[in-house]
Amino acid sequence: MFDYLMTFADEATAQADPVVGRYYYVDESWDYSRVMPNVAVTVHETGLLYDDSWWIMIASDQQSAALRDHPACFLVADRRTGGLIDSSLPIPELALLRVAPVPAGSDYLFGAPP
Repeated sequence: MFDYLMTFADEATAQADPVVGRYYYVDESWDYSRVMPNVAVTVHETGLLYDDSWWIMIASDQQSAALRDHPACFLVADRRTGGLIDSSLPIPELALLRVAPVPAGSDYLFGAPP
């Protein structure tokens, strides 16, 4: 399983996005089998939000070029190995952040512990 952490100005922008919006249903709910909306990305030392963006994590059984190459993609991780595949931040800076929640069964090394 591959997880894509993405950042948008707000939830409405994510819903309207041609790639991410595919995970939003007509009945006005996210596909919770694949999506964790409202993810918090905080700075470990202070507990403050990393920025004022709206964050979403999308899971895919296969690697997705559409998600990976999307300008809103912040990082891509492999849930099976716990490895980081790609990130828009260098590893030292990424290590200062905490992402919550994370998917059950993941053992990611990125982000600082609580």
